Amino acid sequence: AFMLAKKLQPTWYSESIYKIDTNTLKENGIKNLFFDLDNTLVPFFYKLPDQKVIDFVRDLEAKGFNVIVTSNNTKNRVSTFAEPLGVKYLNSAGKPGIKRIKRYMNENNCSLEDTCIIGDQILTDIITAKRLKIKSILLKPACGKDLIKTKINRFIDNQIRRQMFKKNLLNKMEG
Repeated sequence: AFMLAKKLQPTWYSESIYKIDTNTLKENGIKNLFFDLDNTLVPFFYKLPDQKVIDFVRDLEAKGFNVIVTSNNTKNRVSTFAEPLGVKYLNSAGKPGIKRIKRYMNENNCSLEDTCIIGDQILTDIITAKRLKIKSILLKPACGKDLIKTKINRFIDNQIRRQMFKKNLLNKMEG
């Protein structure tokens, strides 16, 4: 389990999106932030961004970051959320597959060096980042509940996370 935990280690760990340290990102040359949607930006049952997320995204943009909402969810779900934010989005991303994200990166001049994937799931978000060889931030899920289809992943995720905490593999980011 230790080897697995080491293999799946994110670049950074943060309790929530609001604790992400933008200075650390800047120092590491990161410009493009691929945010997962459900239980990353908001709890999965929020249909629309709340004011806190809107302010957060505006602040990131003011600091020169490019925000892309990147989700395995449907176009309807992702566009309904991303459009009021005024940010680009990639629905049906197929994480941990990398084909769609890679194509998006190529079409939008995102390099491996300036891109970071941010999400609450090791088995989708962090594995995707590992496969692309880009930086990642693992978050604590935005709420304790999950969509049915996420439950099995979450169970495995929690086992790996426990190993990571125990072995001190999570490089905590304090914003």
